[in-house]
Amino acid sequence: MADQSVRLPVSHSHLSQAQMCRDEEVTANRSASTTITEPKDFSLMEKVSFNDLLQEWCAARPNSGDNSQVLTAKLRESFFERFFYLWDSTDDMVVMPTLHEKNIRETAEFVRFKDGITKAKAIESAIVNWDKYERARVDKFNSDLIIALARMRIVQFAQDGTESPPTIPQELRINGRTLKCQLISDDFEEHYNIVKAVHNGLKARKIGRPHHIII
Repeated sequence: MADQSVRLPVSHSHLSQAQMCRDEEVTANRSASTTITEPKDFSLMEKVSFNDLLQEWCAARPNSGDNSQVLTAKLRESFFERFFYLWDSTDDMVVMPTLHEKNIRETAEFVRFKDGITKAKAIESAIVNWDKYERARVDKFNSDLIIALARMRIVQFAQDGTESPPTIPQELRINGRTLKCQLISDDFEEHYNIVKAVHNGLKARKIGRPHHIII
């Protein structure tokens, strides 16, 4: 019987640890204090040592819901490309990111009740707009954090060379510093069910209009 399973293209297939360890785009030896300008300047051990950050990078870019992106060769390539965008290891003044406060001008649109726009539609639009900016704000912080930690590691690798295996100080690990994106739309069904239950309870008591009439 013919194999009817769907085979993904190589660029979309899950990248295994074994495949990473067969990476040939690496350097065998690099002297101490040698500038690192691109991924192939890493030793194999250095390149693999970024796997913890790579996993966080995937988790920060869900395809849908809570599902992280599949780790692929293409995603790993773009991961390393971000580190070296207008940067190399000679730029050792790496700054850790700060989370910008929510700005009402950025996170809220002035909703006008135009003809045909219901109150429900206006509320929906406001929630969508808020969630859009909140997702962008959290994504930027998480991305900047991962890039900053990676660049700090690269500066250290460049200084040390490849004579000894790379070591990652605890302060250059994530340590739970990435943010979880809390969107209004994620919990809206729960809020809806609570309001609906309260509504049904009040309706059963019959204490509101038009029953509560004083003569």
